[in-house]
Amino acid sequence: MKKFRILFATMTLFLATQCEAITANGYFLGSVASWKGIGECSFFDNDGIYAGANFVVPLWEKNGIGAQGGGSIGYYDFDARTSPVQKLPQYEVQGFVTVGLFKRSSPCSCWSAGVVHDWMIDRDHGHFGSNPNTSQLRVQAGYLINEYTEIGAWGAIRTRTDYECVNGITTTFRPINQAHLYVRYSFLRGGETLLWAGVPVSNRLATPTHPKPGKPGNFILGAILDLPMYFNWACHAEVSYMHTNSCNHVIAPRDYSANISVGITYFFGGNPLICREQICGPWMPYQPLASNSTFFMDTDLIFRNASP
Repeated sequence: MKKFRILFATMTLFLATQCEAITANGYFLGSVASWKGIGECSFFDNDGIYAGANFVVPLWEKNGIGAQGGGSIGYYDFDARTSPVQKLPQYEVQGFVTVGLFKRSSPCSCWSAGVVHDWMIDRDHGHFGSNPNTSQLRVQAGYLINEYTEIGAWGAIRTRTDYECVNGITTTFRPINQAHLYVRYSFLRGGETLLWAGVPVSNRLATPTHPKPGKPGNFILGAILDLPMYFNWACHAEVSYMHTNSCNHVIAPRDYSANISVGITYFFGGNPLICREQICGPWMPYQPLASNSTFFMDTDLIFRNASP
């Protein structure tokens, strides 16, 4: 995985030098969000706001090959949280970074594919206020079956596991491997939606009370919707849900992952949701910016206060 990190660090530096292309093919995003993960060991959602940017640099326009890179930062739980270990005075800060390469469909080929590396950086995360830094590799491939519809598959593979000392105990935090099928549909009057369904493919981290916990969830559903507004503006919405595999009525209410967010997008070089022809519109990132919709985290942290 060290080679991957060197490759994506080099790509990040390359993107930083492409100012002209970036300002013609990038966007800013601001959203309100509410999310929850099984890695938090908490019954409560995290409500807050986040802002981010995502950019594209065309590398070989004729064949639809480009590079994408971006990141976001979010602030959640403004009223702080109470932990069994300590009072958490600070809100949670969460950041994502996504960098990668892609080939989108073109007049010469209906196939598309891309690979990105995602980083998640957390501060005061979850019920015990830990600070995990983890990463995953996200791979996607699709086929344009007609002018408006693309079908394909995407998956996520963890590349970095983090270890935090929580209440004197070394605790593991790691991304959950995923596999999905998806449909991307472009509306006739502008806008698009991305729908996916899949499963977690890695086992849950074992704990002393659950030495053979099985999968972290039964299934995963998700959707992203982008609708054009005026000129360079658009509405953006995300939702995802991983169903718990627990039958325990005490554990199940906290043992799932979900995310919902609604926000506004501003495109620098014109709205690609309105003009989708390759010769007249700016490029869109092939894969979405990492978020709590596409990045799920697991932990072997023991929840010692089981009553909600």
